[in-house]
Amino acid sequence: MMPQGGRGKPPPLPLTDKVLEEQFDGKYTLLRRLGSAGTMHEAEHPVVGKRVAIKVLPESVVRDEASRKRFVAEARTVSMLGCPNVADLYDYGITDQGTPYVVTGMLRGESLEQILARRGTLPPAHACDIIVQ
Repeated sequence: MMPQGGRGKPPPLPLTDKVLEEQFDGKYTLLRRLGSAGTMHEAEHPVVGKRVAIKVLPESVVRDEASRKRFVAEARTVSMLGCPNVADLYDYGITDQGTPYVVTGMLRGESLEQILARRGTLPPAHACDIIVQ
C-alpha cells in the first residue's frame, strides 16, 4: 500500500523464496521480481539508495556443479566487459544456504522483445544498429 498522497516508495513485494528474504533483508530492500523466472529482482540499498538488480542461481540447478561454474564464469565475463549495453557487476556472493548470486546495475529501457511487440518488423538499418550493439 502506498503512503497517503501516492508518494514514497512502494512496499517490497512478498517473496516466496526464503533464501532471498534471509540473505538480503537489511542489506538490500527487494522491490520486485524482474521477469517470470524468479531469479532476477530489482532491489535498493537502503543506506545509499542505489537501485540494483540481484540475480540468483535458480534453486533447481544450484546443486549442479556445472551450472555453478557457468554462473561464476558469467559473473567474471560480465565484470570484464565495461560495455554501456551490459550492466556493471557490483558484487558476487553465496548465501548461507549455498545459493550463488550477483548484484549488477539496473539497465533502463525496452527489451528487444518489447520493441518488436510495439513496432513489429524493424527496418534493416535499425535491426543492424541493434545487432552491432
